[in-house]
Amino acid sequence: MYGVMGFVLIAVCAAEFLPRLSRKPGVEQAVNKVKPGRFDWLGVVWLLAIPFAPLALWLINSLATVNADNWRSILAVKVFLCVVLPVLCVLPLLRYVRGKAGPWLALILCIGTTFPVCFGWASAVDLIRKPRWESVQITRINRVVMVDRHGHEVRTRTLKVYLGGGRVIEANSDVVSLKKGPANVLILKALGLLIDVRS
Repeated sequence: MYGVMGFVLIAVCAAEFLPRLSRKPGVEQAVNKVKPGRFDWLGVVWLLAIPFAPLALWLINSLATVNADNWRSILAVKVFLCVVLPVLCVLPLLRYVRGKAGPWLALILCIGTTFPVCFGWASAVDLIRKPRWESVQITRINRVVMVDRHGHEVRTRTLKVYLGGGRVIEANSDVVSLKKGPANVLILKALGLLIDVRS
């Protein structure tokens, strides 16, 4: 929560003060002055992407179930929201990174852009590499249990799957039916997500 607030604060400072610094009077600013560009409005989209792209990703994870048929489309949406959108929208703001304040402005833009990218990076890796079939030994399967505010246990659809060699991945009980023993599984490696199985 506090991390999100900190990143949003940095982003607000960037969007508010980058243009002002370029218009500040003085010899140095006169040399480094930047005229407003037609794509500067993308800075607003960049600002909104910092808190809301990870929120949208969380909603997608909550509402959509990744399986062997839809993994490409779901991951593509995640990558667009959390990686492509913030990276493209920050580009027009780079025009304002100049003068003595340049390093600090670059740091603000870098941190603000990195925040949503971190959430979507694993999806981007798996979208590029694609899921792979692996022959594994399933040693244990645990269903994730959450506790509500009244102290009652709530069983979820998420499974913790323990593989030989100490690997632990997740699976959705609505997507796959698992049992202990050898199996061929389709895994999104970066996400650590099992999306199909062949016993």
